[in-house]
Amino acid sequence: MIQSFRVMLDKNNAYEVAVQVGKSTGLVKELFNDKTTEGLARYENVQELLNSIKEFTETPTEDGELLDDKSSVFTSSRSPC
Repeated sequence: MIQSFRVMLDKNNAYEVAVQVGKSTGLVKELFNDKTTEGLARYENVQELLNSIKEFTETPTEDGELLDDKSSVFTSSRSPC
């Protein structure tokens, strides 16, 4: 599963990958279905995280370029854990 998300980074921005991670893992659905006070707070936190990632990818850098063409913010020379 992790490898498929890494492949997505070549064609999708960070927001699109994050949304897919939430859907594929069932995390967003499970949090949505948890109607406890804690569950609602967790769901809202995940939604806020996704909104922040979206805003980040849509905000121009100091050079005036957008980061939404590729998720270079997630790529590094270090190997995954």
